Amino acid sequence: MNEKLIQYIWRFQYYDHAQLQTTTGGAIQVIHPGILNHDQGPDFSNARIRIGDQLWAGHVEVHLCTSDWAKHGHGADPHYKNVILHVVWEHDQPINDIPVLELSG
Repeated sequence: MNEKLIQYIWRFQYYDHAQLQTTTGGAIQVIHPGILNHDQGPDFSNARIRIGDQLWAGHVEVHLCTSDWAKHGHGADPHYKNVILHVVWEHDQPINDIPVLELSG
């Protein structure tokens, strides 16, 4: 597994839509996965995601593992302040303030 493949899975929505939930149990509905970003900043921009009863608009970041967020220094980078969902293959570490979707589960 690699990050490009996870981006592909997310972009073309190759996952079970009925079973999507955050790592804390919040139901997820993807209205629009966002537009793939080829520049600096989050992997997808202008996404629309419903988590529970709340509709969010913003960016989506994709990683192999949740711990990559800290390893890449995204918490201190202003480009990532509007991330509404962190999509990962493996949820290996808690992350504060950003909902996480684990695709391998």
